Amino acid sequence: MKCNNTLYIIASYACNLQCPHCSIRFQYSRTNIDKIKKTILDSSFDEYLLFGGEPLFDVNIFNELVETKKITSIATNLLLLNEDIAKTLKDNNIMVATSWNLKRFTTSQYAQWHKKLDILDDIGINCTVLITLTNDLFEVEP
Repeated sequence: MKCNNTLYIIASYACNLQCPHCSIRFQYSRTNIDKIKKTILDSSFDEYLLFGGEPLFDVNIFNELVETKKITSIATNLLLLNEDIAKTLKDNNIMVATSWNLKRFTTSQYAQWHKKLDILDDIGINCTVLITLTNDLFEVEP
């Protein structure tokens, strides 16, 4: 049996949302980017997943981690995505995942999220949409 050989990298707990199902936003840490990069460079995992908080919250940290050439995927709420970041993802063959939840976005944020999906689609990046099964979702008619 093969074990999941993935390093989940949380460079920061900072986030631009306040999702009701997420407790990460209540945590605090100081980011030591040099230690994180050293850990990434000195390790040998099959996958390196940027997670958080929101990995795009600090684009400088995002870029420094991508420069390791080891990042394979990112889990992001997409709201901070722009065409330059999308190009970086494409150029570095980084897979993208985002999640959807009824109470995650305001109406305008939801529209913005859809536009960010369009940016990914326009440059040829597939995006996996994850659905968080919360009580409020179970109460909605299909």
